Amino acid sequence: MLRQDPAFPLVAAWPLVHGAEAVAKGFAGRAQGARPVLVNGSVGVVVAPRGQMLFVLELKIVDGKITEIDMIADQARVRQLDLAEMKD
Repeated sequence: MLRQDPAFPLVAAWPLVHGAEAVAKGFAGRAQGARPVLVNGSVGVVVAPRGQMLFVLELKIVDGKITEIDMIADQARVRQLDLAEMKD
């Protein structure tokens, strides 16, 4: 399940996306500017094409599979997150 943040206008009409195939289809071809990060100590993604922060994705992983994704686009909420570069 993907919970999209209505603060990101392009997805405001679809706050929830259910099913792995539907979520994957929504991300297909849209990885520009995405990079893995730690979000509050857990694996996540920052999407910032050309250095412009759009949103953060918090990932919930169970048994090696992504089971939930929370989009955070509200910049006040993003500033409250502990974001760190992932080390090799």
